[in-house]
Amino acid sequence: AAGRDAALARAFRRVIGPPKPPAIATSKSLLRKPETLEESKQFVFAWLLPAYLWKLAKSPQAVRDEFVNPVTMGFCATLPLAMTLLAGGLAPYTPALAGVLWWVGVALLLAMQVWGLQRLLAGGIELGQVNGGWLMLFVGGIVVPGGGLPLGHEEMSRFAFGVSAAIAPLILGLLLLRAAIGPALPAALRPSWF
Repeated sequence: AAGRDAALARAFRRVIGPPKPPAIATSKSLLRKPETLEESKQFVFAWLLPAYLWKLAKSPQAVRDEFVNPVTMGFCATLPLAMTLLAGGLAPYTPALAGVLWWVGVALLLAMQVWGLQRLLAGGIELGQVNGGWLMLFVGGIVVPGGGLPLGHEEMSRFAFGVSAAIAPLILGLLLLRAAIGPALPAALRPSWF
């Protein structure tokens, strides 16, 4: 089994490509256009995380409303998913920081998945509130191995993948039901259908 897992990890790394060195942030580099995809991810994360923390400090009720509202709760998972993927890119260069970032991201994602599942099973969600953003929350864990494998967290990566893969049929069923008999999506949510 260990040989099969190692072969799978090597195949996954071939698909996602070799790690690229992270850009060193200076005051000049933060004001220029990012040149690579890795720089773009770091740039966006470096600006959005403090902005969201600022929003949390200034308007905690607005952040709470995002988590409680079934229409927007799926999009809240973008932060922990970004943390896990960014950790994989940072792993070769700052393994300790990458490990902490990855574990925090996984813990947040799993907590959000439990919250979302509890919210879904409690009822009171109309079919018109179901949207493609829920895929990020419930099925987004399938990308967690992208950051976990380079860090050597194979078991937790497998667990996060399995949880998300197990709930995928339920969420896809709800999305297909909504597409078949539910009301049309508002214009702002139409891109969530892909």
